[in-house]
Amino acid sequence: MLPAASDLFFHPIAFVRTCLEVLRLHTAHVSAETAERRRRKVEDIQKRGQYRKKHGLEHDGFGGWSAKTDGDDLGPALPTGAAVAAVESEEMKEQVRRPRKQVKKWLGIW
Repeated sequence: MLPAASDLFFHPIAFVRTCLEVLRLHTAHVSAETAERRRRKVEDIQKRGQYRKKHGLEHDGFGGWSAKTDGDDLGPALPTGAAVAAVESEEMKEQVRRPRKQVKKWLGIW
């Protein structure tokens, strides 16, 4: 849909106008494709929810996975509650203790 390159020299205004129109059409096309893809994903999620409700699976959490409590220590999971505060305080102490590494400077620039 783009005009020939030789038209730039003979009809520069028409060339630029045509290029901008092609760019606008392309942007509209990509936006429509993206909107359709998002709509299909939303419909798929709704269908999954209906399936879970129909088969009595809506109370299983996120895909059978659920967040751990403070008492659970099994497996790799993000700590919650007091465990988070303890980890953060240890990280802060570790950052404070580390001395800063001296940087070598060459020619006074780096």
